[in-house]
Amino acid sequence: MNRLGIAPTDIECFARQLGKCKHMQLTGAFSHFASSGVFVDTAVGKQTREQEERFYAALDRLRALGIDPGLVHLANSAAIVSRPETWADMVRPGAILYGYHPGYDPAEKREEAEKLLPLKPVMSLRAKIINLRRVPAGEGVGYDATFVPKRPSLIGVMAAGYGDGIHRSLGNRGSVLVRGKLAPIVGIISMDVTMVDVTDIEGVEVGDVATLYGTDASGNVLLANRVARSIGTVTSDLLCAVSQRVERVYVR
Repeated sequence: MNRLGIAPTDIECFARQLGKCKHMQLTGAFSHFASSGVFVDTAVGKQTREQEERFYAALDRLRALGIDPGLVHLANSAAIVSRPETWADMVRPGAILYGYHPGYDPAEKREEAEKLLPLKPVMSLRAKIINLRRVPAGEGVGYDATFVPKRPSLIGVMAAGYGDGIHRSLGNRGSVLVRGKLAPIVGIISMDVTMVDVTDIEGVEVGDVATLYGTDASGNVLLANRVARSIGTVTSDLLCAVSQRVERVYVR
């Protein structure tokens, strides 16, 4: 990936420097796949196999220089599910720990992965509705009035915004679960609040809990990976974005 680590051409130099460190022992060696979820016949699709071959060639060179690489690991979530030949001594699950498969190309590979390893989402992001406002047709909602209802609308204000980890790209594009139904996110997402159109949701009240992704109290599910794909990002982008000020509730 050309980010961190030792290039294959630097193995000899690394071995010499390690040999000078008498109190240091190498206990493991790893690489991180750049495109393990890509299986199409392209340069990117061939990259994982090429990366694996270069990695093991580098390990062989280390051993030839008298250095034991220790525990070897390189399989991330996609490789754990779809490339068992890469498991080595250990694996490093990421998104699948939260119950989500990473992206695959072609898309049919996702269905195959879901059959090989059925997952259940274990992380949900929820926020309370702290205000309900009746907005006449033609009046703007939020910054720059990017949403203007064409009918009299009931707008719910959620106590969470991009300062809590709600992706700003979801403004006027995403939806949340309210009372088991989807309510569209309207207007630009603010730092501390997000507006949703709850006009068509019967009985909504201040204090109701909206689910941005995950499972609501009734068991209805809004998958984070589908939310991510709808705005052109990856699931981990959403899961990692939840800020420190958001209360965590752990359920056994």
